[in-house]
Amino acid sequence: MESGELVKRLSLLEDTKNSFLASIQHAKLNGWINDDDSTGDDNIEVGEKLTPVDMVNAEEKIIERQSLSTLEFRIHHLEKSIFGPDSVSYEALAYEKLKEQVTLLKRVDEIKKEFNSILRDETDGLKSYLEIYDQVSDLVSPFKDSALSLERAILTPESKAEIISSSSEELEKVAESLKQIDELQGIIDSTEFKGLDKLLPQVTPIEIKHIDQVAKTNEVSARVTNLLERYNGIINTLSEIFISWDHILTALESNISALERAKERG
Repeated sequence: MESGELVKRLSLLEDTKNSFLASIQHAKLNGWINDDDSTGDDNIEVGEKLTPVDMVNAEEKIIERQSLSTLEFRIHHLEKSIFGPDSVSYEALAYEKLKEQVTLLKRVDEIKKEFNSILRDETDGLKSYLEIYDQVSDLVSPFKDSALSLERAILTPESKAEIISSSSEELEKVAESLKQIDELQGIIDSTEFKGLDKLLPQVTPIEIKHIDQVAKTNEVSARVTNLLERYNGIINTLSEIFISWDHILTALESNISALERAKERG
């Protein structure tokens, strides 16, 4: 193996390992990954501090300090510590994983920038909400200590999306109600409503009079109802009497007519 090729391999491995460890350390410091969630990548030996290789004078220095066999052994040691025993397959796996982590880190940074931009440029409602979120967290998540919280935590994003989709009509109604409340908020905050506290002393006597009036109204309504019941009873009795008289008169008329016809025949 040529010394120049060994130098290139060593430099590439050192850069890869340092970049990989730096990404993991950066993610841990920002809380994006935990020690419990880490895989075998955390067990990479870091006892030896890798230093960048001077590509200009590297060949002469390596030839002077050690033989090519020792350098090759060191390269194999680095490959094994980074990629595992099977360096060919683990190299591609580690590279893809590192690439995925770097992509996620970039995405997190983009989300943080977008979030800060929203806080800076948008309305003050979101800022005030975030400031009091700790105080209203129990209202926002009333079931956080119940079994529903555990169920929500273990649900997949697809399941959550399906639940939201099935509740779309209810959510639209809630959104419409909130929109109406927001539109009517101006009426509540108008000057006519702001001076209501000053009118409370005047309203109290009126409320007392209103209570007395309601009591008297109920009493009068009860009397009127009683009179109507008595009136209906009298009318029903008179109707029955008139009907009875009608039957009696009809019978008398029939008898008189029969007697008159009998008298004429005799």
